[in-house]
Amino acid sequence: MAKKSSNLPETFVRSESLLFQEPNYDISRMSTQTSEHYPITSIIDQSSPLEFVVNSNDVQFIDLTENKIFIKAQLLKADTSVLASTNIVSTVN
Repeated sequence: MAKKSSNLPETFVRSESLLFQEPNYDISRMSTQTSEHYPITSIIDQSSPLEFVVNSNDVQFIDLTENKIFIKAQLLKADTSVLASTNIVSTVN
């Protein structure tokens, strides 16, 4: 009769009992999707940040490194006059 081995392969150990092992992640991309989201805050109030609500679910993953924001704006001076081509304008994070 064959002798049973006491050293079972790791495949027979339930994943819930592997407390100190990094879990495996499926990082393959099956599809991508784009969507438009509009700010929930007023864009007229210049002192408040732009806020967006992005709904998610348990099936899809939102990769925050791939998010892009497209802003179409007209920059004016404080007195609402048009900027000249010699004015220096920059973004601030």
